[in-house]
Amino acid sequence: MTAGAGVPVSVDFRTSLRSRAASRVRQIVFPESRDPRVQRAVAQLSRERLVVPVLIGDTQTLNEGLSVAGADLSAVRIMDPDANDLDASTLAHVQRRRAGRGDSDSALKKMAEDPLMQAATLVATGVVDGAVSGCVRTTAEVVRAGLICVGLAEGINTLSSAFYMVFGHEHHAGPSVLTFTDAGVVPDPDATRLSDIAVSAASARCCSSLESPRTAWPSAAIAAWAASMLSASPLRTTSYTAL
Repeated sequence: MTAGAGVPVSVDFRTSLRSRAASRVRQIVFPESRDPRVQRAVAQLSRERLVVPVLIGDTQTLNEGLSVAGADLSAVRIMDPDANDLDASTLAHVQRRRAGRGDSDSALKKMAEDPLMQAATLVATGVVDGAVSGCVRTTAEVVRAGLICVGLAEGINTLSSAFYMVFGHEHHAGPSVLTFTDAGVVPDPDATRLSDIAVSAASARCCSSLESPRTAWPSAAIAAWAASMLSASPLRTTSYTAL
């Protein structure tokens, strides 16, 4: 769990994120493009111009759904797998990533036809800047696509997840923003993995809030171990507290 020193008021945190996103518009792919919730979200993003939404699927079908959702179609990019050779490019990428794993041709072909794998390949090859998925597909499927097509960042040995809780003035913990990690990917981490998870969460927090995070641990023993493990980390301004 991390919190920033001098944590900003919650509304300022969200405003800052939106302002920074608008100043550096990135392309974000949504592989679950036929879901009405995704189409409504993309419609909102198209109007706000915070990102360039990229959808994978049939152009005509998606344009119809996006029109109903009120999207500005000129601000949305659609990648039809047939027109953009997504199957072929994803297959070539997955074959390279899975070389020596003993996958059958049919298994690799099935991976390449999966929109999750296609989206992850677009991220891995730099065609887009990020992906949003998991409202239709399971967490395990999303994680698997990311590991197969993208992999872990340099220096990270443990895949983990985190979420932010933004508290307003009316809450006893507010105004503040707390990061909770790991929220469900690693069910029973040992001390080494916990320290690795902390590095990931703290690094992400630095990027999202531009703050020096403080980290709380469930016990003094784990806090001491993590501090020693993280002593070589570039996050030298991070402090560690046992709960």
